[in-house]
Amino acid sequence: MSHIFKRNQQVSIRQLGINSTILMIGIGWDNKRKPGFLNKLLKERYDCDLDLSCVMYDQENEKLDTVWYAQLQSKCGGVRHKGDETVGDEIDQTEGDDESMTIDLNQMNEETRNVFFVVSSFKGSRFDQVENCYWRIYDPVQQKEVGRYNFSSNDKARAKIVLNLQKRPDEGGLPQWYVKALDENATGKNIQEVLPEIRELLGD
Repeated sequence: MSHIFKRNQQVSIRQLGINSTILMIGIGWDNKRKPGFLNKLLKERYDCDLDLSCVMYDQENEKLDTVWYAQLQSKCGGVRHKGDETVGDEIDQTEGDDESMTIDLNQMNEETRNVFFVVSSFKGSRFDQVENCYWRIYDPVQQKEVGRYNFSSNDKARAKIVLNLQKRPDEGGLPQWYVKALDENATGKNIQEVLPEIRELLGD
C-alpha cells in the first residue's frame, strides 16, 4: 500500500520499501471546469500548465545544478526530466503522471545533500484551478507507487516547494536518503524565480 504523506512528514526511502537506487517523482492534475452557466454548458475548463522541477545543493548549501523544462537532465546524469506537459493529460499511460523525473541516486553528484522539488505554473495558474493534484514516488524496479501527497483544491498559490530529498546519516551513522513533504507556497513562474524562497528553507 502506498504511503500517504502529511505535510512536514519525513520518511526514509528504505521505510518506503525502495531497495534500489532508482526512484521516480511524478505529478498529476486535472483542469477544473470554469464556473458560470455558459461555461458549464460549454464544458469549459481552465488551461493550467504545471511544471515539475528540482534544484540540488551540497552540504554547504551551495547550488550544484537545476533540472527544469529548459534543462531536462542534470550534469551528473542522476536526474532526468521526461519533458514538459502543458495540458494536464497523461504522458505515460502506464504510470499515469502528467510530468515526472527519474532519480538515480548512484549517479547523483556525491556532494549532493538536498534536492528540492518545485511545482510551478508558467502561465500563472493557481492551484485552485486544478483538481486531483498530487505528487507521488514511484518505484520503477518494483513497478509500484510507494508514496503520495495530495494537494488541497482550494489553494490559491501559483507555485509550491513540494518536497525535499535529503541525504544524511541514519541512526547507525550510514548515509541514507529521506523524503520530506513540504507544501510551501512560493511565487515565480519557474524554479529560477523560486530559488530565493528555497534558500530561506535552507536557513541562510
